[in-house]
Amino acid sequence: MSESRIDIVFRLKAKVYRLISICDGLKEKHDQSLLRIAELEKALAAKEKEVRGLMNENEKLKLAKAFSSSDDSKEAKVQISKIVREIDKCIALLNK
Repeated sequence: MSESRIDIVFRLKAKVYRLISICDGLKEKHDQSLLRIAELEKALAAKEKEVRGLMNENEKLKLAKAFSSSDDSKEAKVQISKIVREIDKCIALLNK
């Protein structure tokens, strides 16, 4: 009977070591996932910054086009109105 208890203890010990090994593997995988997430967040922030820059450049090009073409005065008026609204918003924020 004592021999079967020893066998049980050895099997239990083997299972505990196996669980520890699995846990260590999962911790390593988790750490790698956290690093990957950080890399992806950094890349996303860079892309968002690039998109904002391109959108700003696009607005500048639209404005330049509107002012450069004399036959498209409607577009120029729209752009001027948009700029005036943005200036009004800035003034309102400064007055608060």
